[in-house]
Formats: sequence, C-alpha cells, structure tokens
Amino acid sequence: MLASLHGAFVMTSFLIISGAVLGGIGILAGTLSAHVIASVCSSPVQARNWEMALRSWLFHSLVLLVTGALSLAPQASAAGGLLATAGVLFLVGTILFSGCLAALAISGRTIFAAIVPLGSLVLLAGWMFLVCAGWRIE
Repeated sequence: MLASLHGAFVMTSFLIISGAVLGGIGILAGTLSAHVIASVCSSPVQARNWEMALRSWLFHSLVLLVTGALSLAPQASAAGGLLATAGVLFLVGTILFSGCLAALAISGRTIFAAIVPLGSLVLLAGWMFLVCAGWRIE
C-alpha cells in the first residue's frame, strides 16, 4: 500500500515538475521569438510553425500541471494510472510535436516535418487517456 502510494506521489511530482519545466522553456522560447527568432524565421511558413509550436508547448505545459494536480484528488484514485499515462503521453507528444515544429521553423530541415504528425498522434492519445480517466473519477 505504501509503495503504491509513494509511486503515485512520485508520478504526481514528475507531472507537475515536467509541466513547470515545459512552461519555463515556453516562456524562454517566447522571449527568444521577440528578439532572435524573427531574424531566423525568414518565411511566413517558418514564423507560423514557430508560433504554433510555442502555443502548443505552453498549452500542454498547463495541461501537464492540471493532470498532475488532478491525480492528487482523492476522487481520482481509481484513475491514477490513466492520469499518469495521459501525463507521460502529453510530455512526449509535446516534445515531439512542438519541439520538432520549432526545429523545423528554425532549421527548415524536412526530417522534423516527418516527426510532427507522430507527436500529434501521441498528444491525441494523451487526450484519450484523460477522457478515460475522467470516466473513472468517482
């Protein structure tokens, strides 16, 4: 019992810390976009990709924080594993989707464009797990 409770708190901490780190990186990236990225992203498509990456990055950092906070609620104990899975998928999906979209905007290398849809699918899976967790919350 204590081991599973400890594991749940470790996962909750991981999700909250991950969300906070992603949020900090998103703020840093936003600051860079105001000063540096404008000169690197020469085409409107590159600038649009950068903005989409930044918006998704910041949004999903908040989703990670909320997912971690939800896992603390006593009513969510039956959904703990689903919330943890959703959180991990949000983290991986954000890195793949937003990270590769930002790399595509900066570098123009098409290899990153090939990875973006995978990140989108991982994010979608995270949302599906969050839906399932919602059904399990008492």
